Parts: sequence; C-alpha cells; structure tokens
Amino acid sequence: MMSSTFNVVDPIVIYLKVIIFLAVVIISPIIMYQFWSFVSPGLQETERKVTLSYIPFAFILFIVGIGFSYFILVPFVMNFMMDLSGELGITQTVGINQYFTFLFQILIPFGVIFQLPIVLLFLSRLGILDPAKLVKIRKYSYFVLFVVAAFITPPDIMSHLLVTVPLFILYEISIVICRVGYRKFLKAEEKRKLEEIKAEQQRQIDEVMGNLEK
Repeated sequence: MMSSTFNVVDPIVIYLKVIIFLAVVIISPIIMYQFWSFVSPGLQETERKVTLSYIPFAFILFIVGIGFSYFILVPFVMNFMMDLSGELGITQTVGINQYFTFLFQILIPFGVIFQLPIVLLFLSRLGILDPAKLVKIRKYSYFVLFVVAAFITPPDIMSHLLVTVPLFILYEISIVICRVGYRKFLKAEEKRKLEEIKAEQQRQIDEVMGNLEK
C-alpha cells in the first residue's frame, strides 16, 4: 500500500489533525473534570470525593481503548483491505490525509467506548442505574454492540469478532463494577436515612426540652 498526497495543503492539514488529536487526549482529564464539576453540586460530600477519584481511571481506559484500536484493530482492517485489493487486482494508493482521517475515526470512538465501565459505575454510584436493569437488557445491549462493531470493522468475521468480543466482555465487566457501586449507594442511602432519623429525633428532644424550660 502506498501513501500519497492529493492536495497541496494535505501536509498542514495532517499536522493540524495530529495536533488536535493529541490535544484531545492530553486535555481529556480536564474535560472529565469539567463534567464532574457540572454534576458535583447535586452530590453529597462523600459522593463528590468518590466520583472525583474516577477521573484517573477514566483517562486510563481512554488510553487503553486508543491503544487497542491502534495496535490490534487498525492493522487487521488495513491488512483486510490490502488483501481485498490484491484479490481484485487493484493497486491501492491511500492518500495520507484520508489515512489519518480513517485512523482518527477509529481511535477516538474506541477511546470513548472504553469509558463504558466508568460511566455506568458513576451512574450506579449515584443510584441512577440499577445493575439489575443492565442484566435485564443484556440481549438488547449485545445487539447494539454487535451493530456498532459491524459499522467500524470490515465485512469479515475475524475483524468483527475481534471487536465484538471485547465489547461484550467490557459490558459484563461494567455489570460487575456497577453492582459494587450500587451496593455502596444503598449503604450510603441507609446511612443518610439513619442520620436524618437521628437528627429528627434530636430536634424533637430539643423542642420538648425547650418547652419544659418555658
């Protein structure tokens, strides 16, 4: 496979695309922190501390997703396309701008997809998502992941399985993680209710004592 430029400005376009991609990767923790800052006012103090600790793990998963797609998925796709071109008697010449566009269209979505466990853990830790629902809709989720894999892989079974199986595993890991987060949410809610009951009882005692003093 040969790489060529089909436009005079392709070198500067590629340079800018690489810079933007690296900038997105580098500032992704800041983007995650800004999202956390947006929702944190509605959280309790303990929930703020816990959910803030998710940001480093989310960044790590983002990098893992990019690494998986770059080192495993992209070579499979490129080899498949080259073999297909050879079978059809086509000399494949890929524009360098088109190649980087294709590359970033795979890397960034996979980096985002690998955020699934952290996102679901975040929602379950807040009590928004019940892990039982994830189990209940498992077959529908698998279908959606299967379709997503079909869109981002070439039409051969090995490439499809190479993407689909990790996505299924990622979903199952997300369910396990969500159960942990949801149990912590239930414990926190139970503790909060007990504190509210104690506070209400103390208020009533103070009110009675105040009436007696009068």
